[in-house]
Parts: sequence; C-alpha cells; structure tokens
Amino acid sequence: MFNGLADSIWSGSQHKEEAWQWVKFLASPACQDIVGRYGVVFPALPSGTRIAQAKFRETGVDVTRSR
Repeated sequence: MFNGLADSIWSGSQHKEEAWQWVKFLASPACQDIVGRYGVVFPALPSGTRIAQAKFRETGVDVTRSR
C-alpha cells in the first residue's frame, strides 16, 4: 500500500463478501474506464488510461511528455 490508498477489505468487516465484490469491480476494466472518463487521474488499466488521455486532450492538458 502506498500513501494510504489501497482497495482493501478490513479483516473485521461484517460484509466481507460484499466488500470483495466491490474490490473486484474497482479493479475491472468497466470501473477503470469510468475513472478515465473523468480525466482526473490515470487509471491502472491501459483502456482507462487511453480514455483519460483523450479527456485530458479535450480540456487542453498535454499529458504526452513530462516536464
């Protein structure tokens, strides 16, 4: 885990199966593509990253090179 950000399930959860379903969704292409459409961060999966790059381009942000 880095910076306190992780798709984790608390061991004391009373809803472990529901939490597991949520974590699986968070890692899915469907969810990563949703994240990409907001153009705020780069999703973990390539399909979501491509969507995010397009969104950044729409808003005039050049993400093709580092500074």
